[in-house]
Amino acid sequence: MANKCPNCGAVLPVGGASSCSECGLLLGDRATQLGAVSDEQEKRIIQGVSGRLTENNRFLWKVSWRTFAWFFSLLGLAFGWGIWSAVEKLNGLATKRFDALDNNMSNLVVEANARIVTNIAGQFEEPRIRKIVGDVAANQAKHLLESEINPVVKRFREETNAKLEPLQSEAHAAAEEIATIRKRMETQGTIMNSVTGELANAKLVLEALAKENEKAKERLQEMEIYANSVGLLPDGRLLLGGNLTGRAWILEKGITNLATLFSAGRFKEAYGVAKDCVGRHEKTAEALKGITMSTGDVYINNDGLCQMYSLGALSARFFDENDIALNWARKAVAVKPTAQTKLILVTSLFNMHLENEAQLLIKATLDKGDKEAEEFKQLLSANGLQRKQ
Repeated sequence: MANKCPNCGAVLPVGGASSCSECGLLLGDRATQLGAVSDEQEKRIIQGVSGRLTENNRFLWKVSWRTFAWFFSLLGLAFGWGIWSAVEKLNGLATKRFDALDNNMSNLVVEANARIVTNIAGQFEEPRIRKIVGDVAANQAKHLLESEINPVVKRFREETNAKLEPLQSEAHAAAEEIATIRKRMETQGTIMNSVTGELANAKLVLEALAKENEKAKERLQEMEIYANSVGLLPDGRLLLGGNLTGRAWILEKGITNLATLFSAGRFKEAYGVAKDCVGRHEKTAEALKGITMSTGDVYINNDGLCQMYSLGALSARFFDENDIALNWARKAVAVKPTAQTKLILVTSLFNMHLENEAQLLIKATLDKGDKEAEEFKQLLSANGLQRKQ
């Protein structure tokens, strides 16, 4: 296989060579074998290499192109820096000049504006300009009236007429209805006149009836006086013109019913009957105040009243109506003071926490030492009560 120069790639002669015939490159092995190179040999080698490089167009092209590139790079750098500095200076000077020019122009614009305003104001003061302005305003107003206002007014008139047509129809119908009502009222007026005549006749009739009413009123007053003189009392007796008569049959029946219910243990019903009986008796007593005349067996005896109050008091206790029980117990003792009524009163006083009054009643009854006292003592013992020592 042929050997080639490692620098330029030229084919080396067979058998070896000390240098490349094309580029003059010293080959390593030969250089080592030959040892040091003399000055003449070095000079000849340099000339040979220079000649070969001069004849190598490719090498010359590469060297020329790179040299040219470096030259222009250095030249551009030098000129570019100068140009950039000049541009900066020019920008600074231009900015200053433009600022000064802007200030001058602003002053000129303000001054010109003031002069223009003054001139315009002066011009408007002249009669000729005023007339021109007035004519222009009139023309503009006329144009505005014809182009803007008149169409709106016309459209409004048309819309108003369109809305008024149904209203006019309704008004016409209302007018016809009013005329009909007027005719009806005229007819009713005729009827009212006729009614007025009838009312006049009726007034005469009413006056006659009023007189009859007065007579009837007098008769009713007489009957009321008689009715007041005859009345059924709550207990069943009759009051005839201040005279008491009859029997207290309602109260008697109530007391009998009270005893039956209490004996049967129907205490709730017994309590209701007792309240009715006591109410009838006390209302009758109130109505009989001032009545002194009586006929027949007109009074409830004390036994009946005592039974009414006693059983009523005992019935009231079952429903914790202790105040009512105490009130009726006192009235039972007032009607008929027996050992039994006093026992009911004593127990009612204890229920109302009136122990002192109860002990006083016990002492007063036992101190008598009679048959009633002995019976009372037995009743106290039977009910677990005793005299306080």
